Amino acid sequence: MALLKPLTFALRALSTLAFVAVGAVLLVALLPLFSDAGSYPWVAQVLSFDATLIDGVRSAVPTRLGALEFGRAFLALGVFFGAVVLDYGAYTLSALTSKSGGRPKYARWKKHARKRKKPPASAPTAPNGAQPKQTDKKSREELVRQMVEAKRELDAMTKDVAFLALDVVESTNMKLGEDQAFVEHDFKAFKNMVDEVVAKERPLKSAWTPDGAMICFDSLDRAVRAAQAMLRQLPAFNSGTRMMQTPFRVRCGVNAGRVQYDADTPMEAMSDNAIDIAGHMQKYADPDTVFVAEDLIRRRKVKRGFTPADTEVDGYSVSVWRGPSAR
Repeated sequence: MALLKPLTFALRALSTLAFVAVGAVLLVALLPLFSDAGSYPWVAQVLSFDATLIDGVRSAVPTRLGALEFGRAFLALGVFFGAVVLDYGAYTLSALTSKSGGRPKYARWKKHARKRKKPPASAPTAPNGAQPKQTDKKSREELVRQMVEAKRELDAMTKDVAFLALDVVESTNMKLGEDQAFVEHDFKAFKNMVDEVVAKERPLKSAWTPDGAMICFDSLDRAVRAAQAMLRQLPAFNSGTRMMQTPFRVRCGVNAGRVQYDADTPMEAMSDNAIDIAGHMQKYADPDTVFVAEDLIRRRKVKRGFTPADTEVDGYSVSVWRGPSAR
């Protein structure tokens, strides 16, 4: 009995760490959205360890349903289940080691559990002698009906959209040694230039970081046209508007897919594998180029000067379009 108290403490500590780990698993998914996050050694190590965990989940269970990837969700659920098991174990041991004595406490708990399971001797009757209807429990048929209706509503919210991810190359180094007024002017002017060019393709929604953006369109062709128009405008911006010494260079990644789309949901609150792939395409793109999956270009019949890039991103062969500044 003396060993149960330290064991209880250890289980509670592990349970707390496991609950914290659930939040960490979900928060790590946000790190790639920060500009130049991979340039920090500790971030790179966290992302590498996270990728190893996700790969382990994918090797153990199927995680892809159509265009949806549930690897991270399964990992978070697994850690959460482990935390619940540890917490329950700590609670059980704590009950056995309470001041009132282990065996009596356990006996009372067991007796109480049996009482709860035991059905009442007779159900209450209504004044006319009829049995009252049980309204606190839904039938299996009702639950199935509600589930089907919810599934139909979710399916009705799915929509074919495309995403353009763009990021200013080496934005941190660009600002070193520069006058703060020049920095503020140039990055504000850059955002205005991008917004003006992209507006012609009627984007559905967008979200900006200090040095980049994720923009949603209703078609792959619009996303590609917006990226190409922005890169064509970039040389004029650098020669006529920029005040800092270092010219702006931009990486672009484009992807498309069928996602659950709600017009009232902000771009930064959307989460889907299609968005992740667009971000990864941008991350590995060369300066002043657009990266798109080769298979997507072929299936959607986008003919806008793309050529094979001889590289892969997330298992997809990549096609590249090079802007004037990249040639």
